[in-house]
Amino acid sequence: MIQLKKEFKVITMSTRRAKQKQQQQLMIIGGGALAAVVVAAVAIFLISSGANVDVCAVDDESCYGEYIGVEQGFTEEGFAYIGSPDAPIMIGEVSDFACPHCVDYHPTLKRLINDFAKTGQARFVYMPVNWTGGNNSNVAAQAAYCAGEQNAFWQFHDELFELSDNEGPNSFDRDTLLSIAGDMGLDTDAMEQCMNNSRSRRAVSEAINIAQRSGVTGTPSILVSYDGGNTWQRLSNRDYSSVGAEILAAQPATSSDEE
Repeated sequence: MIQLKKEFKVITMSTRRAKQKQQQQLMIIGGGALAAVVVAAVAIFLISSGANVDVCAVDDESCYGEYIGVEQGFTEEGFAYIGSPDAPIMIGEVSDFACPHCVDYHPTLKRLINDFAKTGQARFVYMPVNWTGGNNSNVAAQAAYCAGEQNAFWQFHDELFELSDNEGPNSFDRDTLLSIAGDMGLDTDAMEQCMNNSRSRRAVSEAINIAQRSGVTGTPSILVSYDGGNTWQRLSNRDYSSVGAEILAAQPATSSDEE
């Protein structure tokens, strides 16, 4: 009988220890899960507050080397351009900041600008439409235009595509865009005043008109003009080689070519 009691006591203690160990393991697992939840909550907060947006100063050549030192301005329609106005060809990109295909095409456009705008062989024009993002696209286009008034359209449009790619076009709210502008070193008061003016909204309607007249039905699409933007025609292919060949074919003949 005594032996049975001892065995029962041993079994009971072993069972309790097993339960205690199990409870400790559950507490550790639960604590780890709680920590994971806290980390996730902090991450969500940082994303929603825009704190995860990492941008470069507007004059940082390591980020915006394709644009720095190249002439920039606006066309009569309010389209931002980069490259010499004396270039023999204009390349217009019909694009939407909320369009995922435009995000994918963006590196190709930057390469074209680097290779042909800097050399004076072509002038590039950005034609913003709102077919994908609606009002989100409108707000982004307004902000980009207003950054352009501080000679930073192309730098800011890089950041818009980066933001669209990482967080989606719903992140194109005014406060977030002004925060990015401030991080880049732009005058946010001037940006905000500009965004309240109708001139910052003109480019979208003008771009839609030109795109529709040129037979554009989707973004991104590439248009070319040989008469300073008075008339445009759509290129069937927008890859680097096709656009580059079009630019090279438009260059004036040199004396060596004529010989």
